[in-house]
Amino acid sequence: KNRIFFTGTLFHHNDEQLNYVRDRRSIYNKIKKYIYNPGRLPYNNFLSEIRNSKYSLDLNGVGDPNRRTFEILSQGSLMISEHNDLKWPFEEDDNFNDELKFKDEKEFYKIMEKLIKNPDFYENCLENQNKIFNKYFNVVWIKSYILHFI
Repeated sequence: KNRIFFTGTLFHHNDEQLNYVRDRRSIYNKIKKYIYNPGRLPYNNFLSEIRNSKYSLDLNGVGDPNRRTFEILSQGSLMISEHNDLKWPFEEDDNFNDELKFKDEKEFYKIMEKLIKNPDFYENCLENQNKIFNKYFNVVWIKSYILHFI
């Protein structure tokens, strides 16, 4: 349970349209000794692994938020995210879990150290994540959010 779960494609993608480079492979290789990665799983097993992990790693995908973001949030694992410019449109929290976003492996290690050494920090982050998820992540809100950006 006290693990950092990740499984997914490791790639390097240069998005010229957005002038943004997504390099999952590089960041993953720098922190992989701390990651629980069972490899490709049937979808129900995959969701179960997220649900049974205290933390889940959300590396930037080709679309952000990507599918993994919603899978982690829906399963109740605390999401540790690679930094991106995504701004969530939540009224009460413009910086949804910013304290859990990292730009490099040094920031990742600092976040994990703080979470492990400070149980209150972990509980507060998880409570905030669950509050936001329960309030906003429903069919009506998600449909409105997606249509806003199409």
